[in-house]
Amino acid sequence: MKRFLASLALWLAAAPMALAAGWGAGCIAPITVGQVVNGQLTTSDCAWYFSQTPQHQYYTDVYAFTGTAGQQISILLTSPTLDTFVELYGVNDLGATPLAGDDDGGGGYNARIPPGSGYITLPANGTYYIWAQTSAPDWTGSYTLTLSGAAAVPGNTPEVVTVTEFYHPQFNHYFITADPGEAASLSAGNLPPWVPTGQTFKVWNAAGNGITNVCRFFNNEFAPRSSHFYSNNPAECPSLASRSRWQLELANAFYMMTSATGTCPAGTVPLYRLYNQGMSLAPNHRYTTFQSVRSTMIAAGWLPEGNGADGVFACVPPGGNAPPPPPASTFQAEVTGYANTVLNLVNGNLVDVDQLTLILSAGIAALEDPTSTCPVATSTPPLAGLETFPPNLTINMSFGSGCVVKDGATQATVAGSVALSVTNLAISETAVSGKLSAAFNNVKINGALVANGSVEATLNLGIGPSLESVAGTVAVTLNNFQLPNDLGFTGTANLTLNVPGTTMVVTNLTSSKGVVIKLNAAIAPQADGSVLVNTSGSNTVGAYTVQANNLRIDAEVCETGPIGGSLSFSKGGQTGTLTFNSSCTYTYSGP
Repeated sequence: MKRFLASLALWLAAAPMALAAGWGAGCIAPITVGQVVNGQLTTSDCAWYFSQTPQHQYYTDVYAFTGTAGQQISILLTSPTLDTFVELYGVNDLGATPLAGDDDGGGGYNARIPPGSGYITLPANGTYYIWAQTSAPDWTGSYTLTLSGAAAVPGNTPEVVTVTEFYHPQFNHYFITADPGEAASLSAGNLPPWVPTGQTFKVWNAAGNGITNVCRFFNNEFAPRSSHFYSNNPAECPSLASRSRWQLELANAFYMMTSATGTCPAGTVPLYRLYNQGMSLAPNHRYTTFQSVRSTMIAAGWLPEGNGADGVFACVPPGGNAPPPPPASTFQAEVTGYANTVLNLVNGNLVDVDQLTLILSAGIAALEDPTSTCPVATSTPPLAGLETFPPNLTINMSFGSGCVVKDGATQATVAGSVALSVTNLAISETAVSGKLSAAFNNVKINGALVANGSVEATLNLGIGPSLESVAGTVAVTLNNFQLPNDLGFTGTANLTLNVPGTTMVVTNLTSSKGVVIKLNAAIAPQADGSVLVNTSGSNTVGAYTVQANNLRIDAEVCETGPIGGSLSFSKGGQTGTLTFNSSCTYTYSGP
């Protein structure tokens, strides 16, 4: 609405602009249907302004493409920091009326033409101009512009092409591509340890009657793991593109038919999609046209996704090759997934500390500003005027359905609410005791879940001279505590801190996937910032017994240093061992 009023004001008040010529050649860059452009609005860009406020500039990047009458397109403009605004023009004229424009139709503060989903139809043959800009003046920052097409060029018939599947044995991840060059490079071993599985299936290379585009996304936030995701849902594509964690790689990776009912028309076969439920601590999907593969993956704990009784994801042309026996046994696949869970549990790499810091910093700042509306924060007792930290304190902060917060150079849209409480806190020169708790209510950053549920910690710690040593216990209780990547826990984790520096950790947790995790681990900090982990006594993950032997990992699991040592899993008289050999990958021995 605010941009509509601005446009009305421009039409009424900016007569000099209405008489001006079009954007100069230096302001316009080419774009083609199906292309994704990562751009940057800067103060050196071309810009327009209202005649009454020339000091406020709307920095604008203009893109031109050739369209045909009847062609269907959509335009998505996303940014992790900007409130984007996009317009489509049929002429290069600063005084012209746009064919279409949008502010927040792409989800959150992102713009999409048309809003939400679907496509618009171009009225004539010719050159079209996209204005990539912001809803308010003087804003600069990065953006991603996606120009997608729905309809094939008249007279062209979509051709059948081949999708090739690849497998990462250490992450138990699958990847598919319809790009012959990409498939050839992976098959040649140019990105180890990815290897072809032998499975292929068919898709189309263009849109047609009932045939729509598939968008491909990439996410590298699970380092050293990463993930690709594919969707043919016209609403899901812009929704994912609006989240800064998912990077749109291809708007038209390939084409296939949707299947809302789980049935496929004659001349096509069902395509199934299976989800790993985050078992590797990173999301991954496998796609197949073969029922045997679908059944194998379900037996390994993967979740079928699709419509109808058989969970059909889409319909594709017949053909393709069934894969040979899986490259890794079910035993190895399970061990790999559980190993990643153990690695992240013992080093605490489950919560994004930077994200929590942003949320909590915004809440504390709001307590000091009673006029704050983002978030709204209150405390009992009020913090104003307190000279010492109270033994009992409750802080509530609410971000509503979403508002923009900043912490230094970091800016994000936060939604949900957080309740923090301190109970019976006692602090002296030699001891700290009391209870700390946090209840998160569907807290999200830029549309992605950060935390939901509650966590409580009971402290009973002794402090040595000059704060040089800490000893005592920390008892942590998690109640349906949900984290990103479909990860969640309920149960307890008890920490015993010893003066020499070693921490004993005893867990009795049940994951959101129903896996019971019981560990008795000694964690010793090392001079380089890593930790050395050894288990003792009874340790189980699901149906497996587990043993860590001199497992050395850094705080971010390979982000700043290699992994050393080994993890062994045993079940039914069989043992699988992952040996890291001071690298960020491992060798597996076992069934």
